[in-house]
Amino acid sequence: MSRWRILVADDEPLVLEMIQDTLQVLPATVLKAQDGEEALRLAKTERPDLILLDVMMPKLDGFGVAEALKRDAATATIPLIFVSALGASRDKVRGLDLGAEDYLTKPLNADELRDRVRLILGRARPPKPELTPISTLEPSLIPTLEPSGESVTKPVHAPADALAPAPAPAAAAPTAPAQAPIPEQAVAPDQPLDLAELGPPAVRTAEPVQAAPQAPSQEPAPTTGLLASGQLHAMNLESLIQLLENERHTARLLLARGSERGEIAFVGGAITRAVQGPRQGEAAVYQLLTWREGTFQLEGLDVPSQIGGPVTKPNQALLIEGLRRLDEIPGLRASLPDPVLPMEVPAELRAAVQKQSKPDAAALVALLDGTRTLEQVLAQSPFDDWTTMRDLSYLLGTRAIPPKHVSPEIRTGPRVILDLPIEYQRVPPFQKAPRCNLSARGVFIQTATPYEMGEQVLLRFTLPGQETPVKVMGQVVSRTTDPGKPGGAGMGIRFLDLLEADREIIERNLAEAIATGLSRTQERRERS
Repeated sequence: MSRWRILVADDEPLVLEMIQDTLQVLPATVLKAQDGEEALRLAKTERPDLILLDVMMPKLDGFGVAEALKRDAATATIPLIFVSALGASRDKVRGLDLGAEDYLTKPLNADELRDRVRLILGRARPPKPELTPISTLEPSLIPTLEPSGESVTKPVHAPADALAPAPAPAAAAPTAPAQAPIPEQAVAPDQPLDLAELGPPAVRTAEPVQAAPQAPSQEPAPTTGLLASGQLHAMNLESLIQLLENERHTARLLLARGSERGEIAFVGGAITRAVQGPRQGEAAVYQLLTWREGTFQLEGLDVPSQIGGPVTKPNQALLIEGLRRLDEIPGLRASLPDPVLPMEVPAELRAAVQKQSKPDAAALVALLDGTRTLEQVLAQSPFDDWTTMRDLSYLLGTRAIPPKHVSPEIRTGPRVILDLPIEYQRVPPFQKAPRCNLSARGVFIQTATPYEMGEQVLLRFTLPGQETPVKVMGQVVSRTTDPGKPGGAGMGIRFLDLLEADREIIERNLAEAIATGLSRTQERRERS
């Protein structure tokens, strides 16, 4: 039986032994190196089928080894997988930029490691003898998994390493016998190929059959039917995108997690359209990149019938941005209110956003009507989780969503820092401040000389679009002389006798200012 030859470079002997034991069942012969220089020497002398590289190694780190291998024409085509304890997005991006097929983080899962190695070897460097083209094969019997998890045998026409590009349709030859039709039951949608069951391609060869000549093609021809399937915990979406881009596939990638579904279309390896629940285009891709559990199926794509919103960013830009967002999500989630509490913003704000903002922002704010928790808002938002949380954080900062540390008794409702001149006095004459943090119940004025707690203050300011100034008495309820504190030195003043008509005007202006802020945030994201 043919065996793959795999070079594993790691400075930890126990890790080397574990990886060797994991890969020997493929079957594979494992070569071992304990530093970067030894790995480079073995790669050049032994020419392995695959190299697994740790990053932090003595003499020469894994990134340095990869750079040297890619510069040498003799080793540049050997596929690489980084296996490292460094799990930050910048490390993963650097590894992929150096030409690695995948980047796995320690501690390793043995099944995941075997599946990824088998998949990469099966498409990149099959052991000799080479595979006979699929057009010359008779239907084979390949193990698949029933939904129950039991292994059964069903006839299929796709090779086990079916992520390889499909051959272009052959021109009809007058003297060639007609090929028997593929049985309709050959591949059932609920019986996908299981990548974990596949061995080296050499065990699946067949006697060659004379095939009609094929016309050369610059792009891989679209295929039909099921090509491959697997689990996202063993082959995550980042790796699938890299693989399909490298092979320039035209296909549709179907993903499922519980009751959730998603689809990404690839044409020539580039992502062209995507959809996931209410999300379309790039938002769908970013959301699907957060999935760490679930299943995937790769099917042929009829380009004119692809679905989902358009995607214009290149694959690598999507991956870099998606991984950056993934890193920030835990911190954003921690800053938001209790996920089991309903989320609500004032009706005036929802109406203002619907008037001023783009449809997606309006759809998000419409969800904040007090009937949905954070998790429900995230599930129904038209944005990915990161974008949704950023917008919710903005609303939290304006107190359109009450902060969890503020008790209901002292909540002031939405407040916004406005470039709104405000006059205030204890005794005449009025003093002036160029801006204030305004709410419908009070105002925070930045000043190095705040009044004492409990003092009453006369306030006067003119809102945008209003000719008559608002005049109201207030009382100092908070003060700080520390300029390093949030908001700086200043005093919080609660309105005492604000007219209802003036309160409505303030609330309307605040809602419009918040809606404008959301729109500008969305515009900045679109430009970036």
